[in-house]
Amino acid sequence: MDCGDAVLLSAESTPGVFGLYRFSHHGTVFYARADAKAPLKAVEWGWELAVRKLLPPRPSDCNWADISDHVIWSYKHLKEARYAWHPKRIDIRELDPIKHLNHKVVLCRYESELVCSKIARFEHELPEIEREAQAYRIIDGHNIGPRFLGHLTENGRVMGILMEYIPGTRHGTGDDLGVCIATLGRLHEFKILLGDTNRNNFLVSADGGRAIICDFASSELDADEVTMKEEEDGLLMSLENDEFDEEDGMWDIYGQHRFTEVPRSEYRI
Repeated sequence: MDCGDAVLLSAESTPGVFGLYRFSHHGTVFYARADAKAPLKAVEWGWELAVRKLLPPRPSDCNWADISDHVIWSYKHLKEARYAWHPKRIDIRELDPIKHLNHKVVLCRYESELVCSKIARFEHELPEIEREAQAYRIIDGHNIGPRFLGHLTENGRVMGILMEYIPGTRHGTGDDLGVCIATLGRLHEFKILLGDTNRNNFLVSADGGRAIICDFASSELDADEVTMKEEEDGLLMSLENDEFDEEDGMWDIYGQHRFTEVPRSEYRI
């Protein structure tokens, strides 16, 4: 199949070194990896058209392209998230995407409800999805994080998670230390270390009376008391630190048009 109409969904590259690309094509997904020998100029490593032009027609039974000084198509058995405790499995094509919140997280509509999807774009990101799924399983029903709604699949393999969207919230600040540390303390009761206490990982209600945690990608289970105490002691500094910013302007602009221009028969997340 000619790749001229393939749609780039995800990309990660270091110009001149390597590039990883995820495409939607005729209702399925394929991946490409470019190495240092790929005939790409520096600015082209992240340019959809330049990468796509290198791809010869894709055999229908292939899902992987290795791009070097030539291109080799193959079928690769892609890994999936092994820890999938929730009974619900949702094909990401069932989601109606609305807005990229960052390069992995998308605000969507699912069964008339607003939800947030988070995916492992590439195999090396699967451990983060597994860590989050494990944390959500332990805290399920305890109002520490958003409700966990199910596991997301691509071509049948588990590679993402779906959570409820909570409107009317804002990121935590130093003024919200009390409600944020209360939530962090409840997480620590389950011996889970958050691992990343930046302000964007705390969603605070409009009245400032409640906070929940929205990102468990760096969490650690069976944490010791000393490490958890250190995390609590450092929370104020994290909430006051403005260096962390989850906004991803490139994908907010680059990915947005996919939601309106790409047919629903294709993958859009």
